[in-house]
Amino acid sequence: MSTTFLDGDELRTGDNLYDLFSEQVVRVMQTNGDDVTVQYPCGTILTFDGPSFNGVRRLYWYDPRMLIPGKNDAYLIMKIRQMVEVMRG
Repeated sequence: MSTTFLDGDELRTGDNLYDLFSEQVVRVMQTNGDDVTVQYPCGTILTFDGPSFNGVRRLYWYDPRMLIPGKNDAYLIMKIRQMVEVMRG
């Protein structure tokens, strides 16, 4: 049985992932090669091809969206610089 990885880290049964499409945390039920089977809080079970479903990446360790800019956000660059400074510590 081969090991399944997501962004360089091993996926294990019981790991929590974030589904960007449904905006929900899902639980890994099984891995098999590149296939990842997850369960949603409502009980629905889906099998993904790696982090993708129907060719669209949906699975991440955490919500990857750090900043969602508004229309004509004049302060977007300033917000990004502030986030970079916070991450640098």
